[in-house]
Amino acid sequence: MVEPNGEGHGAVQCYSEILKEVFFEGQDAFADEEGNINALLPVTMWKNVFTDVPEGTRVKTFAQYPNPEALQEVLNMGMEEGLKMVHGNLDEVLGHLIAVH
Repeated sequence: MVEPNGEGHGAVQCYSEILKEVFFEGQDAFADEEGNINALLPVTMWKNVFTDVPEGTRVKTFAQYPNPEALQEVLNMGMEEGLKMVHGNLDEVLGHLIAVH
């Protein structure tokens, strides 16, 4: 992730449960290049849920932070814009994955 001010951060995701085609959940944390979690930045508990809809698949993402200050910190770092970009690219990424398989 690159903040609006240009500062970069790596990340690590630790999955706690995966139910194929239904949901996956775990923790998302900032990390250095070796994958060591940065204890100075917030850790997110998250869950992505997939639901069949007539148009395809709906993805709902739930994120929980330890307190309002942690949420505000990641918002200040550009999380909202980053999530919009990620979700906006899902059709392209999934289309590529389907074509490969």
